[in-house]
Amino acid sequence: MIPKVRLLEYEIPFTSPFVFNVGGKRKTFITRQGLLLHWLFGDQSIYTEIAPLPGFSNETLEQCKQQLLMLNSSDFSASASPNHLYPSVRFAIEAAWYQLEYPLRSTAVRSCSLMDKNSECHRIKTKAGHQSIENDVLSLKSVLAQLLPHQKLRIDANRTWKIEELETLQKSLNTSQIDYVEEPLKCFDHYQPNGLPIAFDESLRELDPQKPVPEIFFTAKAWVLKPMLCGLQRTIKLAELARENGIACVLSSSFESNVSLEFYHSLAQDLELTEEQGLDTLKYLEQDLQPAKITLREQTVAMADCKEIARLC
Repeated sequence: MIPKVRLLEYEIPFTSPFVFNVGGKRKTFITRQGLLLHWLFGDQSIYTEIAPLPGFSNETLEQCKQQLLMLNSSDFSASASPNHLYPSVRFAIEAAWYQLEYPLRSTAVRSCSLMDKNSECHRIKTKAGHQSIENDVLSLKSVLAQLLPHQKLRIDANRTWKIEELETLQKSLNTSQIDYVEEPLKCFDHYQPNGLPIAFDESLRELDPQKPVPEIFFTAKAWVLKPMLCGLQRTIKLAELARENGIACVLSSSFESNVSLEFYHSLAQDLELTEEQGLDTLKYLEQDLQPAKITLREQTVAMADCKEIARLC
């Protein structure tokens, strides 16, 4: 079956300017831009999103748009192999066929609170590594001191520390309050089990999917998976491998709209993920792209305009 597919584009304001590291330089964005695919399977309507994240995705939004415009109708069929497509384009096509078989659930999963020290969530996530290790230690001590007894901290360093700095961190902080440190090291070869819980994110995306996962990855406490950045089927396979090996699996959003966030909440339930998921980014966007199917906001927001670019099939 080949569905009818329309390509649309959107632009949603951030609630405040957001800074991403793009090509080694910090760049400020005031809006989140992306694409939507609107699928019609007979009378059933499904939306999926293409939203590469600046500084993290290898492909740009313009590259995705041009790739989509060059596809044939057969590329949108269930039997098509999307492996040659950009990860975010591949995700959007895979997600449509997945939802056709597994419709969205109606409830949300528990999420880790992103950069909100006043939250009562069980897991709080904070960024680190963009200052000296001494200042990182002071900042993290301050955050840890404010945690409630039931809370633990997730620290995302985005590969900024040397092994010596990670050791300084371990000696300086109360590690019993730390859930894990995500991608702390600049040099992957320096990873070794040292008692501090580690999570892998970017390193997982860089693995060759045709080769076995190296043993060092199985020493981690958690794998953080971004479906928009590695594709849906690859995400599912890694989540299943993590579960088989007793590793926590956390789906992580990439500042997508409510279209993808609702899908991730549903997917986490399909995969029976029990950890607090990394899905607390919708609060940074002022608008939604369609009426909510799963309640993820405390109050409703305006709908963003979507402009049709082309009918793809």
